[in-house]
Amino acid sequence: MNTNKKIVYFFIDNYSISFVKSEIQNLSNAFDKVIVITTKNYGVIELKNVEIQIISFSNYSSSNVFFSNLFVFTKLILSELFSNLTYFKYPSIIKNISSDLLQTLYLKDIVREKIANLNYQPVFYSFWFNKWATLLSILSKENIIDHYISRTHGTDLFEERVPYTGKIPFREFQLKYVSRVFSVSKIGENYLKNKYAIYQDKIHTSYLGTKFYGINTIKNNEVFTIVSCARVRNIKRIHLLADLIKQVDFPIKWIHIGSENLKSTDIT
Repeated sequence: MNTNKKIVYFFIDNYSISFVKSEIQNLSNAFDKVIVITTKNYGVIELKNVEIQIISFSNYSSSNVFFSNLFVFTKLILSELFSNLTYFKYPSIIKNISSDLLQTLYLKDIVREKIANLNYQPVFYSFWFNKWATLLSILSKENIIDHYISRTHGTDLFEERVPYTGKIPFREFQLKYVSRVFSVSKIGENYLKNKYAIYQDKIHTSYLGTKFYGINTIKNNEVFTIVSCARVRNIKRIHLLADLIKQVDFPIKWIHIGSENLKSTDIT
C-alpha cells in the first residue's frame, strides 16, 4: 500500500445511522481509504474507498481474555473502582463493567493484530467516546499507536446521566490517552473542560450536521408546517416545542417523527 495515502480507521457500533453515514461520506471525501471497524453487519456502504471490517464474537472466551490480559484488566478495574467508592454499593455494576472491559480487551487484541504490520501511519478515530476509546487508549498506552481522536455526544459525555454511580467508566483513562476529543456542542466542550480541567487543551467542539437540501417554497395557501425528528425521551424536551407552538397566533401544522418513550426514569 502506498505510504503516502491517507487512511483512517473509523470505530463505530452502528454505521447505519443517518448522521454516521454522513460522517463516513465526509471521511470518504477527505481520505484515500476509510476502514470501518465494527462488531455487527449493518449492510454494504456503496463507497469505493470504504471497507467494513466486522469483528465477530464467535470465538470470544472471557476466561481466555482475562488470563491473556490479566495485568491490564486488573489495573484498569482496580483504578476505576477506587476512583469512586460508590461502585462497591452495587456489585451488579462492577460485574457489568468487568464484563464490558473483557469484551473491550478482546476487541483490542484483534485490532492490534489488524494493525500490527502496517507500512503507513493511519488516523484512528472513534465516533463515540465509549469502549472504542478505551480500546484505543490501551493501544496508545502500550505504544501500539501514537495517537487517536474521538467525538463525544451525550450519553457518552454527561456523567450525571449514569444511574447510581454518576460516572462513566474509564473516563479519566480515556482522556489521558486521547489526542483530541471533539464534542458535538459547545456545552459539551465546556462540560468536559470544567470537569477535567487538566485535559482542557485536548477538548474542542466539532459540530455535526446534514446535507443542505435547499429551502422549500412556501405557497400562500399552505399551512405553515414544522417538522421535528427525535426519539421522544424526557431529555429531548419535546414538550417545550409544543408549549411554544401554543403561543403562536396563526395556523401551524406540526409533524414529529420519532419513537415514543416517556417513562419517568428515562433521562438519556
